[in-house]
Amino acid sequence: MGCRRVLVTGGAGFVGSHLVDGLLGEGFDVVVLDDLSTGRLENVKDHLIEEGFRFIQGDIRDREVLRKALEGVDAVFHLAAITSVPYSVEHPDITFEVNVEGTRSLLESCLDLDVGRFIYVSTCAVYGNPKYLPIDEEHPTEPISPYAESKLEAEGLSLRFYKDYGLDVTVFRPFNIYGPRQRNDQYGGVIARFIERLSSGKPPVIY
Repeated sequence: MGCRRVLVTGGAGFVGSHLVDGLLGEGFDVVVLDDLSTGRLENVKDHLIEEGFRFIQGDIRDREVLRKALEGVDAVFHLAAITSVPYSVEHPDITFEVNVEGTRSLLESCLDLDVGRFIYVSTCAVYGNPKYLPIDEEHPTEPISPYAESKLEAEGLSLRFYKDYGLDVTVFRPFNIYGPRQRNDQYGGVIARFIERLSSGKPPVIY
Protein backbone atom coordinates (compact mmCIF):
# COMPACT_ATOMS: atom_id res chain seq x y z
CA MET A 1 0.00 0.00 0.00
CA GLY A 2 2.98 2.33 0.42
CA CYS A 3 1.83 3.79 3.74
CA ARG A 4 2.29 3.27 7.43
CA ARG A 5 -0.65 4.87 9.27
CA VAL A 6 -4.27 4.55 8.16
CA LEU A 7 -7.57 6.00 9.32
CA VAL A 8 -10.66 3.80 9.38
CA THR A 9 -13.88 5.77 9.72
CA GLY A 10 -16.63 3.64 11.18
CA GLY A 11 -13.91 1.37 12.51
CA ALA A 12 -15.92 0.27 15.55
CA GLY A 13 -18.65 -1.18 13.36
CA PHE A 14 -19.10 -4.74 12.18
CA VAL A 15 -17.10 -4.54 8.95
CA GLY A 16 -14.83 -1.73 10.08
CA SER A 17 -13.63 -3.55 13.19
CA HIS A 18 -12.64 -6.62 11.17
CA LEU A 19 -10.74 -4.34 8.79
CA VAL A 20 -8.98 -2.82 11.78
CA ASP A 21 -7.99 -6.30 12.99
CA GLY A 22 -6.53 -7.08 9.59
CA LEU A 23 -4.63 -3.82 9.24
CA LEU A 24 -3.08 -4.09 12.69
CA GLY A 25 -2.19 -7.69 11.94
CA GLU A 26 -0.34 -6.52 8.82
CA GLY A 27 1.72 -4.06 10.87
CA PHE A 28 -0.09 -0.78 10.12
CA ASP A 29 -0.72 1.89 12.71
CA VAL A 30 -4.48 2.45 12.80
CA VAL A 31 -6.64 5.39 13.83
CA VAL A 32 -10.36 4.70 14.23
CA LEU A 33 -12.94 7.50 14.01
CA ASP A 34 -16.43 6.43 15.05
CA ASP A 35 -19.34 8.25 16.68
CA LEU A 36 -20.58 4.95 18.18
CA SER A 37 -24.11 5.57 16.91
CA THR A 38 -24.19 2.03 15.56
CA GLY A 39 -20.61 0.86 16.13
CA ARG A 40 -19.53 -0.54 19.47
CA LEU A 41 -16.36 0.18 21.40
CA GLU A 42 -16.41 -3.47 22.43
CA ASN A 43 -15.54 -4.39 18.84
CA VAL A 44 -12.09 -2.78 19.17
CA LYS A 45 -11.56 -2.97 22.93
CA ASP A 46 -8.72 -5.48 22.62
CA HIS A 47 -6.72 -2.92 20.63
CA LEU A 48 -7.09 0.00 23.03
CA ILE A 49 -3.85 -0.82 24.84
CA GLU A 50 -1.85 -1.39 21.65
CA GLU A 51 0.79 1.21 20.83
CA GLY A 52 -0.15 1.39 17.15
CA PHE A 53 -3.85 1.95 17.75
CA ARG A 54 -5.79 5.14 18.48
CA PHE A 55 -9.54 5.55 18.93
CA ILE A 56 -11.34 8.86 18.46
CA GLN A 57 -15.04 9.23 19.15
CA GLY A 58 -16.45 11.87 16.82
CA ASP A 59 -18.52 12.81 13.81
CA ILE A 60 -17.16 12.88 10.24
CA ARG A 61 -19.01 16.18 9.72
CA ASP A 62 -16.82 17.88 12.35
CA ARG A 63 -13.79 19.42 10.61
CA GLU A 64 -11.80 19.75 13.82
CA VAL A 65 -12.34 16.09 14.63
CA LEU A 66 -11.29 15.16 11.09
CA ARG A 67 -8.11 17.19 11.37
CA LYS A 68 -7.26 15.42 14.61
CA ALA A 69 -8.02 11.98 13.16
CA LEU A 70 -6.03 12.58 9.95
CA GLU A 71 -2.85 13.75 11.62
CA GLY A 72 0.04 11.77 10.17
CA VAL A 73 -2.28 9.51 8.17
CA ASP A 74 -1.26 8.17 4.75
CA ALA A 75 -4.52 6.51 3.69
CA VAL A 76 -8.20 6.47 4.64
CA PHE A 77 -10.72 3.65 4.57
CA HIS A 78 -14.09 5.41 4.69
CA LEU A 79 -16.84 3.19 6.11
CA ALA A 80 -18.66 5.64 8.39
CA ALA A 81 -22.23 6.09 7.17
CA ILE A 82 -25.88 5.78 7.97
CA THR A 83 -26.54 2.32 6.56
CA SER A 84 -30.10 1.51 7.61
CA VAL A 85 -32.50 1.59 4.66
CA PRO A 86 -35.60 2.05 6.89
CA TYR A 87 -33.90 4.92 8.73
CA SER A 88 -32.91 6.55 5.44
CA VAL A 89 -36.53 6.45 4.26
CA GLU A 90 -37.70 8.09 7.48
CA HIS A 91 -34.78 10.55 7.64
CA PRO A 92 -33.47 11.22 4.11
CA ASP A 93 -32.05 14.66 4.96
CA ILE A 94 -29.81 13.47 7.77
CA THR A 95 -28.81 10.44 5.67
CA PHE A 96 -27.54 12.68 2.87
CA GLU A 97 -25.92 15.05 5.35
CA VAL A 98 -23.86 12.25 6.88
CA ASN A 99 -23.26 10.04 3.85
CA VAL A 100 -22.64 12.74 1.23
CA GLU A 101 -21.64 15.93 3.02
CA GLY A 102 -19.68 13.97 5.61
CA THR A 103 -17.78 12.29 2.79
CA ARG A 104 -17.16 15.68 1.17
CA SER A 105 -15.73 17.04 4.42
CA LEU A 106 -13.46 14.02 4.72
CA LEU A 107 -12.26 14.30 1.12
CA GLU A 108 -11.51 18.01 1.49
CA SER A 109 -9.68 17.37 4.75
CA CYS A 110 -7.60 14.68 3.02
CA LEU A 111 -6.49 17.23 0.43
CA ASP A 112 -5.73 19.84 3.08
CA LEU A 113 -3.56 17.40 5.05
CA ASP A 114 -1.89 15.70 2.07
CA VAL A 115 -3.39 12.27 2.65
CA GLY A 116 -2.35 10.24 -0.37
CA ARG A 117 -5.03 7.58 -0.71
CA PHE A 118 -8.78 7.33 -0.16
CA ILE A 119 -10.71 4.04 -0.19
CA TYR A 120 -14.47 4.52 -0.28
CA VAL A 121 -16.61 1.60 0.84
CA SER A 122 -19.90 1.81 -1.05
CA THR A 123 -22.63 -0.82 -1.36
CA CYS A 124 -24.25 -3.20 -3.82
CA ALA A 125 -27.50 -1.32 -3.10
CA VAL A 126 -26.51 1.23 -5.75
CA TYR A 127 -27.52 -1.34 -8.40
CA GLY A 128 -31.13 -1.54 -7.22
CA ASN A 129 -33.12 -4.50 -8.48
CA PRO A 130 -30.82 -6.56 -10.74
CA LYS A 131 -31.44 -6.53 -14.47
CA TYR A 132 -29.35 -9.68 -14.88
CA LEU A 133 -27.24 -12.07 -12.83
CA PRO A 134 -24.49 -12.22 -11.91
CA ILE A 135 -24.17 -8.45 -11.48
CA ASP A 136 -20.95 -7.01 -12.90
CA GLU A 137 -19.44 -3.52 -12.91
CA GLU A 138 -21.23 -2.67 -16.16
CA HIS A 139 -24.62 -3.24 -14.53
CA PRO A 140 -26.70 -0.03 -14.46
CA THR A 141 -27.03 1.78 -11.13
CA GLU A 142 -30.64 2.39 -10.13
CA PRO A 143 -30.76 2.96 -6.36
CA ILE A 144 -34.21 2.53 -4.81
CA SER A 145 -33.68 4.01 -1.33
CA PRO A 146 -32.26 7.27 0.06
CA TYR A 147 -29.45 5.20 1.57
CA ALA A 148 -28.46 3.78 -1.81
CA GLU A 149 -28.86 7.17 -3.50
CA SER A 150 -26.57 8.79 -0.93
CA LYS A 151 -23.91 6.12 -1.33
CA LEU A 152 -23.95 6.46 -5.13
CA GLU A 153 -23.67 10.24 -4.86
CA ALA A 154 -20.73 9.88 -2.48
CA GLU A 155 -19.09 7.49 -4.96
CA GLY A 156 -19.30 10.12 -7.66
CA LEU A 157 -18.01 12.76 -5.30
CA SER A 158 -15.00 10.61 -4.41
CA LEU A 159 -14.20 9.96 -8.07
CA ARG A 160 -14.42 13.68 -8.84
CA PHE A 161 -11.69 14.30 -6.28
CA TYR A 162 -9.57 11.82 -8.22
CA LYS A 163 -10.27 13.52 -11.55
CA ASP A 164 -10.08 17.11 -10.35
CA TYR A 165 -7.40 16.95 -7.66
CA GLY A 166 -5.46 13.76 -8.28
CA LEU A 167 -6.39 12.11 -4.99
CA ASP A 168 -5.75 8.37 -5.30
CA VAL A 169 -9.31 7.04 -4.92
CA THR A 170 -10.63 3.48 -4.91
CA VAL A 171 -14.36 2.71 -4.75
CA PHE A 172 -15.70 -0.76 -4.12
CA ARG A 173 -19.17 -2.15 -3.59
CA PRO A 174 -19.42 -5.07 -1.17
CA PHE A 175 -22.50 -7.29 -1.21
CA ASN A 176 -24.06 -9.07 1.81
CA ILE A 177 -21.21 -9.41 4.27
CA TYR A 178 -21.91 -11.51 7.34
CA GLY A 179 -20.00 -12.87 10.31
CA PRO A 180 -19.05 -12.28 13.94
CA ARG A 181 -19.99 -8.90 15.50
CA GLN A 182 -22.83 -8.36 13.04
CA ARG A 183 -25.84 -6.65 14.57
CA ASN A 184 -28.89 -8.88 14.76
CA ASP A 185 -31.58 -6.22 14.62
CA GLN A 186 -33.29 -3.98 12.08
CA TYR A 187 -29.90 -2.40 11.29
CA GLY A 188 -28.16 -5.72 10.71
CA GLY A 189 -27.76 -7.61 7.46
CA VAL A 190 -30.25 -10.02 5.96
CA ILE A 191 -27.99 -13.06 6.38
CA ALA A 192 -27.98 -12.55 10.15
CA ARG A 193 -31.78 -12.52 10.12
CA PHE A 194 -31.84 -15.73 8.10
CA ILE A 195 -29.48 -17.41 10.58
CA GLU A 196 -31.52 -16.20 13.56
CA ARG A 197 -34.72 -17.72 12.19
CA LEU A 198 -33.09 -20.97 11.09
CA SER A 199 -31.45 -21.36 14.50
CA SER A 200 -34.85 -21.16 16.16
CA GLY A 201 -36.39 -23.69 13.76
CA LYS A 202 -38.21 -21.12 11.62
CA PRO A 203 -37.93 -20.75 7.84
CA PRO A 204 -36.09 -17.66 6.60
CA VAL A 205 -38.22 -14.90 5.09
CA ILE A 206 -36.89 -14.38 1.56
CA TYR A 207 -38.34 -11.87 -0.89
